Amino acid sequence: MPDSGWDRAFDDPVPPPGGSELRTLRDDRRLITKLTKREHDTFAWCAPIEALILVVEHGGDTMLPHIGMESIRGPVELGLKGKKSQ
Repeated sequence: MPDSGWDRAFDDPVPPPGGSELRTLRDDRRLITKLTKREHDTFAWCAPIEALILVVEHGGDTMLPHIGMESIRGPVELGLKGKKSQ
């Protein structure tokens, strides 16, 4: 896999909201370009879009856009099933 550009792979695939796994930055871009203008302009999508652009243009860890896409999905359960809060 390439070290830079759109074809860089995520360490772990990203399960986006209501779709198939995103495996590369290009997959992430495709999902974002399919958003409506209204969705694209929401506050929730600002960070994932910025993270994607930064990593593609300047390099860096693909974890940044990965986390951005995870945030779109909402909170992830962290194995706290069955534990009661105090």
